[in-house]
Amino acid sequence: MANIRKVMPVDTLNLIVSYFRINDAGNYENTPVVDILFEAFEYSWPLVILDTFHVKKYGGVSGALLDRRRQDWIQVTRELPEDPPLLGDMVRHLAVGLVLYDVAFFLQHFTFHKIPTLYRLFHKKHHTHTSVNVKVTNRLHVIERILLVLSANFGLWVQGAHPLTRSVFIVVFISLLIENHCGFDFPYSYDKILPSGLVGGSKRHCEHHHNGNKNYQPIFTYIDALMDWMKRK
Repeated sequence: MANIRKVMPVDTLNLIVSYFRINDAGNYENTPVVDILFEAFEYSWPLVILDTFHVKKYGGVSGALLDRRRQDWIQVTRELPEDPPLLGDMVRHLAVGLVLYDVAFFLQHFTFHKIPTLYRLFHKKHHTHTSVNVKVTNRLHVIERILLVLSANFGLWVQGAHPLTRSVFIVVFISLLIENHCGFDFPYSYDKILPSGLVGGSKRHCEHHHNGNKNYQPIFTYIDALMDWMKRK
């Protein structure tokens, strides 16, 4: 029949995507170009300062080389390990790094929520939105952004992780943060692939953004579960 509109592939895709939407989350937000550029600058300048003046210590680099590097006020190059990392070491450093990052982030996140002054000054910006979506991932106060970077680096630094491992870690942990804020509960999400209850996922994190009083861990769930259990006692 001529008056029946044919369903186009894009319509089908929209229906499928809408099916996995978490309540009113996942709505697109238009962001002015000026705001995007400012966010890029705000995200980059702490990293630029650290990379310019801080001597990074990697496993496999001798102390003598690091001491020589510290004599330079501005760091234009890095002392890197000569040997590539072993696959087993990379997997171990990534796993331990994610666990330590999760704990460090939980401590600061929980503190920001429980101390009203800290919430108002530093964390409220992250919860200022009409809908949880991927852009909320980067909506952070500069202090919280720096703490996020330091938390991520901490778990790798204490292990002496290889620079290649650190590069892979950045991709993994940013991907997890983006998925947490995507606003959709897809069947292939990482919380569906890993053992049930081990990690949170986007649905639990959306609950945190809606309620603000639970699900503080960014990746795992065991501390949140322990807190819930203690409340019931």
